[in-house]
Amino acid sequence: MITVAYVGFGVSVREYHIPYVEDDTRIKVKYVYRREQDIAQNEEYEPFYPEITFVSDFNRVLKDEEVNLVVVSAPDEFHVSYAKQILNAGKHALIEKPFSKTAKEATEVFELAREKGLICMPNQNRRFDADFMAVREVLDSGKLG
Repeated sequence: MITVAYVGFGVSVREYHIPYVEDDTRIKVKYVYRREQDIAQNEEYEPFYPEITFVSDFNRVLKDEEVNLVVVSAPDEFHVSYAKQILNAGKHALIEKPFSKTAKEATEVFELAREKGLICMPNQNRRFDADFMAVREVLDSGKLG
């Protein structure tokens, strides 16, 4: 079983990530972490997820041995620092785009993942959007050529 924690609770997590995995018996969403100052923004949605523990202490997520994947859907400026903390805690990481602000930062994160024997990758969640699916259908049908 993959036990997941999310960093952030914005539209991406509520509308794309959690609905995509919540019925998959191979995946358990255990935590949503938000910084204390971000809680009020989306607190009203918490009752829709009674099986998820909402926390404002990131160390609780990092120290939980059951969690093996952390998905970062936080503001861009935090992506690299969260990724490094996650990897240093021995967990796999999926990071929303943009992954980092520079190629140098991305290289540092990927090297850390390699050193730790972990997977860290950028997320591209748009491939299942209706617009992208329509384009794929047209391309696959050969109607453009």
